[in-house]
Amino acid sequence: MVAEDTNKGFLSSARYRLDLRAYVESLESKTGQRAVVHMHNAVWFACREYLEPRIAEKVPVVSTFHGILPIDDPEMTRIRWRSPLHGYWVRQSMKKGRVYAAVSRRTRNQVAAAYRISEPSAIRIVYNGVARDESAPGWPNRRVASRVTLGFIGSIERRKNWRLAVELADCCNKRGLGVRLVVAGDGPEQEQATEAARRRPYMDYLGPVSDPIRGFYPQVDILLLPSLSEGLPVVALEAISRGIPILSSAAGGLPEIVRTGVTGFCCEQTGLDDFERGLRSILDQGLESLRGSCERVYRDEFTADSMSRGYEALYREALSGQD
Repeated sequence: MVAEDTNKGFLSSARYRLDLRAYVESLESKTGQRAVVHMHNAVWFACREYLEPRIAEKVPVVSTFHGILPIDDPEMTRIRWRSPLHGYWVRQSMKKGRVYAAVSRRTRNQVAAAYRISEPSAIRIVYNGVARDESAPGWPNRRVASRVTLGFIGSIERRKNWRLAVELADCCNKRGLGVRLVVAGDGPEQEQATEAARRRPYMDYLGPVSDPIRGFYPQVDILLLPSLSEGLPVVALEAISRGIPILSSAAGGLPEIVRTGVTGFCCEQTGLDDFERGLRSILDQGLESLRGSCERVYRDEFTADSMSRGYEALYREALSGQD
């Protein structure tokens, strides 16, 4: 069995191919194996299949919801017809027996509510997973440092709420809890991040980091994820795999990773006071004590192997539905 991933293709991306059936037949001929197409834009596939029913006739397809656009994007929320139409396409696709997955329980519940899916359990949950690079530097051996380093990595934009990380660092330093802030990533507000770092001696803006396992996490004691919307962010999994606790919002699937007192602190609100309380809670509990529980949760639930096993089961289900 070979799975053609439309995000990172096995041979080449299938996403915009007009005839998936012909492509899959070609792929099976080259590999000598049954093929499954894995879509990472579930609504796109449901739309294409509805408009062109023959596009994927007899093609095994698994589609993953990483989020839901009308919830994630305020601009799209204003387009009132979009969510009902997306829901209609997805429901029609599910009636044909297509296999759908979501990256978190929260994402599944959001999809089911927004798209009026009567049986949410029909959308399987497969958590994202990451492989731990054992050759990379481990948890920072800097416990004698006089201040804690907070880290933010992600797109520098409003949705990721990166400015709250800066406000938290400002507040802590004004109140005598000296912290350093390291910000990494690029995006539409990166110029503002550059300027913010220029005006703060305790903030470093690294820009985009090609290898965060070596270039970002070894500097960080606590990862900040104050996002306003999320799916199940890979950066959170990378952090706990390195034993780094997380201070986060409750957006998307974050509460399924960030468990207060176990892998960090999950704030129900995204106010500065909430994050300051969360930071003090983590520091009171002790970074060393959280290190082991972070790594345990990673090993038990969020490895690349566990994700692979989950999707392999769905691939076989998709194949059996086409036999």
